[in-house]
Amino acid sequence: MMVTSSNGLTEVVEDTSPQLGGDLDVNGKNIVSATSNADIQIIPSGTGRVTIEAPLKLNDQAVVPPAAATGAKLVYADTVGGGGTGIYFVDGSTNDELVSKSKAIVYGLIF
Repeated sequence: MMVTSSNGLTEVVEDTSPQLGGDLDVNGKNIVSATSNADIQIIPSGTGRVTIEAPLKLNDQAVVPPAAATGAKLVYADTVGGGGTGIYFVDGSTNDELVSKSKAIVYGLIF
């Protein structure tokens, strides 16, 4: 896409610190990384947080659980197991399902 601007940029990719003047509308498209297996990072400035104002949809993992990530915890969805949620986490060498409130109550009574 060619752009003519007052600061001499002719390609959008030449702007190494673009700023939006409003909301980003992806028009039904996806945001994808430029290279295979690269992370997409959303990093607030300072002590800001990432806020999502809608249900977070986690697609089931199609193959195997993700490998641990150094210095991070991963949350993913898969087939519902004994915890009753289908929401799993990976933390270092631990890979387990989060337990629903009703399952936790039952487990608490049994054990």
